Amino acid sequence: MAKATISIAIFLLASSLLIFNISVKGRNLFREVVVEEASLELQCNKAYGVKSGDTCFAIAQAFKLTTDHFDFINPNLNCSALFVSQWLCVNAFLT
Repeated sequence: MAKATISIAIFLLASSLLIFNISVKGRNLFREVVVEEASLELQCNKAYGVKSGDTCFAIAQAFKLTTDHFDFINPNLNCSALFVSQWLCVNAFLT
């Protein structure tokens, strides 16, 4: 009886350590993925110079971009304050 109890206790301890080890490795893997994604940079491939009367919506339509995508590739852009000759990105990719 004592040998069976010790064997069960050792088995439970080993199983617990294995599960803990797997969960810790999983967390580290997740951290590596997050760090990798955070290091991606937006690279503008094509720019457009704003002309008199242009709006963000009209520019996005002209280059067949959704407004969400246009906003994503032009972060911090204030569409209410566009000015002539301002350069806007109309084609970009992540590097």
